[in-house]
Amino acid sequence: MCIGLALGAIPSLGTSVGIRVLLPLTFGVESVGAMIFLIGLYKGSLLGGSISDILLNTPGTAGAVVTY
Repeated sequence: MCIGLALGAIPSLGTSVGIRVLLPLTFGVESVGAMIFLIGLYKGSLLGGSISDILLNTPGTAGAVVTY
């Protein structure tokens, strides 16, 4: 989740980019552990997208545009 939070905090790097880049890390892991990692990455990057929205008043992800 911390990795997703860091990726989500960077504007224009969001959920889909984070999952695409870090998906190969899950190939050698058990399926339950891989799903936990990917879900944590997804939820962390959604939360990280609101950091730039709140601090910089600039939407970092497409979902944060509504709150702008």
